[in-house]
Amino acid sequence: MKISKVKVENYGCLRKVELELGDLAIIIGKNGSGKSFFLEALNKFFGEFSPIGGGVPLGSNDYLWFNRDTRNPIKFTFTLSLSDEEISDVFPLPQHVLRIIKKKGYQEFYKLEICRIIDIRGGWRTESIKWAGLHLIKDDKIITPDEINKFLQAEVKITNYELYFFAPGYSHTNIGGDRLLIDILKKIAYFSSPQIDFLVATRAIPSSTETSGLNFREWAKEKGYRLNERPPKPEEAPQIVPLITADILQKITTSMTNKIKGRFRLIPATRNIKSTPGVRTSFIDPTILDSLRTISISTVRADEIKWDQFRQEVEGFFLKKLEPNPNQLLIRDYDLRLPASHIGGGEQEILQIRHLIEEDLMMGIEEPENHFHPELARTFFKFFKTISKKKSNYNCNS
Repeated sequence: MKISKVKVENYGCLRKVELELGDLAIIIGKNGSGKSFFLEALNKFFGEFSPIGGGVPLGSNDYLWFNRDTRNPIKFTFTLSLSDEEISDVFPLPQHVLRIIKKKGYQEFYKLEICRIIDIRGGWRTESIKWAGLHLIKDDKIITPDEINKFLQAEVKITNYELYFFAPGYSHTNIGGDRLLIDILKKIAYFSSPQIDFLVATRAIPSSTETSGLNFREWAKEKGYRLNERPPKPEEAPQIVPLITADILQKITTSMTNKIKGRFRLIPATRNIKSTPGVRTSFIDPTILDSLRTISISTVRADEIKWDQFRQEVEGFFLKKLEPNPNQLLIRDYDLRLPASHIGGGEQEILQIRHLIEEDLMMGIEEPENHFHPELARTFFKFFKTISKKKSNYNCNS
């Protein structure tokens, strides 16, 4: 998942900011120009995402609004790009339904468009969520299955079925009276249903009035059709069941929440802990150092893989070796084994930022060049370019 476009309105010091984002974006501006507010907006959207509603946002007061003017809502408009795998995860639909949607909305098939607002009175609300030109959520409500099915079934042509009208005066333009759905291949006759009537009205299922005035039971017996005096069950006529049901829409909203919420991580500029002047301590959060120590000595295979990748990348930055130790992570400088507190600030910054970068999260990093010498900053920038091929990274610099 990647952010293609984003528009933030009335948030903090941002009156209206609209950007097209690639895999890697470096946001440069003067101090106080709103760079951090932009990253915080991304963090708030993903961190508090819900397809419908969402309650009162964290830290909600009038200072959250541009110019403290709460008459207009804060608005976040995102266009997210999805992969084929993410499409399958978020939209658990039969393949023939996916093919129809892709055919009708090919240019937007991989795009999920979301508009969410924060109102001072009601909190979070979803104005719309669209996928492939289809509205899924509108005015903070899940769209009805009928609305989506009408959109889709214009493309559906159902073969091997035909509906026969037996009562005079009825046809596909005026559906009613006795009527039978015929499964031509299996030679079975069924009663109709609202779904079948809809498909007949839209000409997805052909119909005939040649049996008008006849008795449907006698006609079915004469033609050799086995009569079931009920509509077909889904397993008997899978082509005829609704393409989208209420259960499917509920599954989509649940999958969407799981895929989007918490997908963005903000690494703020205030990530370093305070230290006492004259006492050499690491500015890295102790929980990070403890996590690194734990992973480095773990024999769990997933931890071994994670540690090996981390170690190779970090050692490539500052040409020193990382040495696991049961008490604390040590860094080898020739024949010295030093704790993190006794290496340079730039090297500590690399340990900290690299550990916070997660494989499956989009990242927003404030001032990643803190403590970096220009040469180290250039090396780290190359690293960002490399990992951005797999996931999006957005950095802000003064």
